[in-house]
Amino acid sequence: MSYSKEADIDILKANLNGKKIAANPIGTDLKAGSDVFVISHPRDYFYYYTSGRVACMTESNAGIMSRKMETTADYAAGSSGGPIFDNKGNIAGIVSLTRSFYYNQAEQKNLQMVIKEAIPVSAIKNLIQH
Repeated sequence: MSYSKEADIDILKANLNGKKIAANPIGTDLKAGSDVFVISHPRDYFYYYTSGRVACMTESNAGIMSRKMETTADYAAGSSGGPIFDNKGNIAGIVSLTRSFYYNQAEQKNLQMVIKEAIPVSAIKNLIQH
C-alpha cells in the first residue's frame, strides 16, 4: 500500500489469487480545455456518468503531489475515488472533492459556483512508482 495525505490518495495492491482483471490504461496529465468523462456514485446514484472539460491544473510549491485537476464534469458527495477518463478511455485522474462558493460564504447563501477537484494522473503515477 502507498498513500499520500497531501494528494488525498491511497494505492492498494490486491491479491487476486492468480485471476486477471482488465484495467484501463493510465494516461497523461490533461491540459485545460481537454474533454473528461466521470463515472461515480453521488449519494447512491450508482454508475452515474457525466462529462465536461478540464477547467485548470494547479500545483503549489509542494510539488507533484500537490497537483490538482479541476473539471466541469459534475460529481458530488459519494463520488470520491471515482475514475476520470480522457477521450481515449485512459485514466486521467481520480475524483477528490468539491468546493462550493457562495455570494455570502459565511451564511452559505446564494450558491454561485462549485469547483470539482480531482487528483491528476501524474500524482497517481508518482505514488505507484515509489
